[in-house]
Amino acid sequence: MNILGPFSASTNFAVDILGTPDTRPGTWGDQGVAQNITQFNPPSGYGTRILRVYGDFIAWPKGFVPTQYPATSPTEAYYAGVLWGLTTTAPGGSTRMVPGADDCMIYLQQGVRLDPVRAPFDSDVHLGGLLQPDNKLVSTMAVWLNTLGIPLHLEATFVCCYQWEKA
Repeated sequence: MNILGPFSASTNFAVDILGTPDTRPGTWGDQGVAQNITQFNPPSGYGTRILRVYGDFIAWPKGFVPTQYPATSPTEAYYAGVLWGLTTTAPGGSTRMVPGADDCMIYLQQGVRLDPVRAPFDSDVHLGGLLQPDNKLVSTMAVWLNTLGIPLHLEATFVCCYQWEKA
């Protein structure tokens, strides 16, 4: 057989990120990143193709204390950007589209103020879902422009549908 599967498994990646001061031109606040790698183990002679990914990405400030913030409209002054993405281990960038990332199959971002945010998703990723020969799926989370002064708790919980294909 040239294809084995499809298969399905769920996973979760959670992290708290405060970040460090972002000194790049045109930026402010703190930024930070964390990665988690899922290792697939196909039979010898096969590779892994991710077909579909569904679940949710959530984020909220960790340890928020309302009295730490001025009474004047804290939701307008304190915020952070958060993102979650899935990539292969192929080199970043794109040969077909600039700017672009051929290795990225999902990229979600949100703005967080004081309340939690949730981004449900259900994505058919089979076109960009063929993993490199190392059969690794990279889950990346990041915080940027964080002016809250506290870490953000980020979680991606998802079901990954995949198949093994003859290499």
